[in-house]
Amino acid sequence: MISYMKPGHRGASIEIRTSLLKHNLSVLKEIAGKGFFCPMVKANAYGHGIESLVPIAKELQIDHLGVATWDEALELRHLGFDRNILVFSRLHFESEAKWVVEHQLTPVVSRFEDLELLKKALGPQQKAGVHIKFDTGIHRMGFSLSEQDQVLAFFKDETQLQVLGILTHMSHGEDFSSPHSMTQKQMALIDPVWQRFQDQQKDQPLWLHCLNSAAMMDVSKQGMSVEKWGARPGIALFGALSDSRLSTHSVMRVVSQLDQVRKIPAGEGVSYGWTWVAKKDSVVGVVPMGYADGYPRGLSNRSQVLIRGERVPQIGNVCMDYILVDLTDLSGETPKVGEEVVLLGEQGEDQITPRELAGWNNTISYEILTGMGIKKNRLEVKA
Repeated sequence: MISYMKPGHRGASIEIRTSLLKHNLSVLKEIAGKGFFCPMVKANAYGHGIESLVPIAKELQIDHLGVATWDEALELRHLGFDRNILVFSRLHFESEAKWVVEHQLTPVVSRFEDLELLKKALGPQQKAGVHIKFDTGIHRMGFSLSEQDQVLAFFKDETQLQVLGILTHMSHGEDFSSPHSMTQKQMALIDPVWQRFQDQQKDQPLWLHCLNSAAMMDVSKQGMSVEKWGARPGIALFGALSDSRLSTHSVMRVVSQLDQVRKIPAGEGVSYGWTWVAKKDSVVGVVPMGYADGYPRGLSNRSQVLIRGERVPQIGNVCMDYILVDLTDLSGETPKVGEEVVLLGEQGEDQITPRELAGWNNTISYEILTGMGIKKNRLEVKA
């Protein structure tokens, strides 16, 4: 039994269904085959809590995990993940370069300055592995393709730093099947780069990786080799990607309850600015969940929640700590204070999906999930 109210806590909670997370991770690992497979767990596992994922990754013998910051990498080590951790961040300080050596981290390098910092941090007998990122279209991080010769020359006689992988980052990860696919163009650009580095390293196998969640699933559907291209799935782990091979339920379920139930006469409005005015005598519920909890203000008068397995509209402006919902047309007797309200995930036969919430707010499911995971009391549920 789960209690949604605890002393000192307002009541909005997150449930993480680890069984669904394990299912998705298992499916993705199988699709990746023997190729490079590095689940991305940055931003606290997309808001789901990195502590929930590490035991599953260890159980499934996941060899690589990817993060965005050095702090995240150190947290993974603290939680007992003793395999490869790729850090997708530049080296800002010499202390970070020393962490690479001390904690056996693997930096994803996009600048010559980072390589020099790493060399300074290594003792005479120490070695470190790196993955080299090339920009093929997103124009954010990565060596330019015109710098290939310089990077190859740097590593030609290098004995302490070893290239373990070559990668790029997709700018249009969901367009693989389109007639003028940018994803396919980027794959065609990175392949010969990887081949040049592989030729230089000769007998030392070199990873290639470039597929995000959507591209990974699309390449697989087309019968192409995911093994060749390598995969770094993120959002697919958490039930926010539409694919029949993955769980159709969100791994995250955000739950609150009715704090108050109020009668609003026709002609009266609710919340700041009265952006919703009752057209008839109405019953309104107050739910402790607001934009400070990751429920975007842009959802005002657009979203829905589940109560008793039925959808009811959110009304009025989303507040910092509360939203209001219209209970007038809900079946049965008037709801009571304390009844469960589901803002994300399923209740009964229906569910509010991350994509649905994102669509109402004109954003992407990534932003919804990472925002929801900031503040609330996280509960780990294995069912």
